[in-house]
Amino acid sequence: PNQLDPNKVYHLMWDHLPKDRDYKRVLDWGTGHGGGIVAWMQDHPESEGYGVDIAAPCVKLAHVRAREAGVPVKFSQQDIMTMDYEDNFFDMVFHMFMFHEFPQQVTPDLLKEVWRVLKPGGVFIGMEIALVPDQPAHHVMQFSDAWLNNEPYMPACVEADYAAMGTSVGFSKSIAIKATKNSEAIGPTAKDTPPKITWNYYVMEK
Repeated sequence: PNQLDPNKVYHLMWDHLPKDRDYKRVLDWGTGHGGGIVAWMQDHPESEGYGVDIAAPCVKLAHVRAREAGVPVKFSQQDIMTMDYEDNFFDMVFHMFMFHEFPQQVTPDLLKEVWRVLKPGGVFIGMEIALVPDQPAHHVMQFSDAWLNNEPYMPACVEADYAAMGTSVGFSKSIAIKATKNSEAIGPTAKDTPPKITWNYYVMEK
């Protein structure tokens, strides 16, 4: 998907950011290949960009991509459970499909750590796969795919209430927004074909 614009999924997510604030210092949480923070910095050169990931090869690749794109990003190899950034450091932290990488019992502690590094009024935004409503066949495919692709935490993830988790760890506002632009994000489908996948946008404010 996204052949015409590989960064479209990021832009669809950022459309849900509150518009009444500045995002001067931004962290890509689980940066992977760095595509997200590179895209953000290309659109917002006034920001100070950071990327964190536990995988050294990913951090190296992200660094090369940022240099090739001509954007300054400070990448760091870290465990996101215990990041070394100061309290109240970032204006915005974002992620792309990270929640399904963790068992549910550790997710609240991960959210607490994000809350810690965000400034008051800061925003944590991300997207995660969800079940397509009223499509039992899709549900079977989703759960089967989780096991076939060695995604052991996906079945619990797609039914988890992350908005409630955000509230429970101290975010003053924590909401889930159902995606409405799936066809734009994942490419066209045949007429009368049910959606292959959907997701929620999670927006949490400190």
